[in-house]
Amino acid sequence: MQRAGLVFLMVTLIPGCSYIAVHGPPPKQEWSEPDKHRNTNCTDSGVLPGLDFTMGLVSLIVVGTISSMATSGFMRDDKPEIGATDIIAISSGFALSLTPLTSGIFGFHQVHQCREFKEHRLKMHRRTDEKPKPTPSPPSQTP
Repeated sequence: MQRAGLVFLMVTLIPGCSYIAVHGPPPKQEWSEPDKHRNTNCTDSGVLPGLDFTMGLVSLIVVGTISSMATSGFMRDDKPEIGATDIIAISSGFALSLTPLTSGIFGFHQVHQCREFKEHRLKMHRRTDEKPKPTPSPPSQTP
């Protein structure tokens, strides 16, 4: 029973890691204030969203395969009927696969926003560094 609980936790919590571990930038309205968000860090790596999305696709493929096997009579003694238990199991599988899929989509959106924010911040920083420097006065030609 403990093993089943551990597997359940791993299957339900790990796939949504983008919801927990991917951090987006501040709101766009505040991007024009360079000093306010100078030290703001956000996630610009797509690894976690990619893992989430891949896990969601794999789980959809597994559930789809199991459901097609169940309806074709492969899993029973050549009875191509689908019962209420099968419907509940298949719909639960599809519902559980939505968590990693939506988490991946959310994570990719946050990563995209973060990259835009960092580009904007870099442009703002370059603008403040490009202020014209005073030209030195020529040396005096006094004898």
